[in-house]
Amino acid sequence: MIKRLLPRTFLGRSVMIIVTPLILVQVVSTWVFYDRLWDTVTKRLVNAVAGEISMVMFSMSKIPGAGNRNKVLEAASYAGLRIKYSKDAILPNIAPEIGNGILDRRLSKALEERVARPFHMDTWSDERNVKIRVQLRDGILDVVVSRERLFSSTTYIFVMWMVGTSMVMFAIASIFMRN
Repeated sequence: MIKRLLPRTFLGRSVMIIVTPLILVQVVSTWVFYDRLWDTVTKRLVNAVAGEISMVMFSMSKIPGAGNRNKVLEAASYAGLRIKYSKDAILPNIAPEIGNGILDRRLSKALEERVARPFHMDTWSDERNVKIRVQLRDGILDVVVSRERLFSSTTYIFVMWMVGTSMVMFAIASIFMRN
C-alpha cells in the first residue's frame, strides 16, 4: 500500500530525501521556537500597555481635579495611548466578549492582573487599533491603542523568509540532481 505512494525513480526518491527533512525541520522549529517567542513577545507588549493604563488610573486618583486629569491624559498620549475620560458613565453590565486569539487572551489576562477593574475590550472591529474601556469609580476611561503596540508581526515575516529561501534552495538542488 505505502509502496504505491512512494516515488519509483531515483530523482523522485532523492527529492523526497531532501524535501521531507527540510519540511519537518521547518515545521518543528516554527511551531516550537517561534510560537513560544511570539507568545512571550505578545505577553510583554500587552503587560506594558496594561501597566501604562494602570499608571494613568493611579495618577488620576492621586492627582484630583479636572485640570490635572487632563494633564495626566495628555501625558499618556506621549506613551502612544489615546485616552478619553467620560465622567459619570457606566459600563454595560454584561460580560465582555473575549476572543480566542493570542492577543485577546493575553490582553485580557494582563488587564485583569494590572488594572483590576471591570473592563471591555474590542480587538476585532478596527484592524489598526484596539479599544479598551475601563470602569473607574466616577466614570469610564476609553483607551485606544495601536495594534502594533500589542502584537508583533515579525514572526510572520521571518517564517516567510525561511520558507522562501528553502524553496529557492530546493529549486537549485533539483536542478543539480537532474543533471
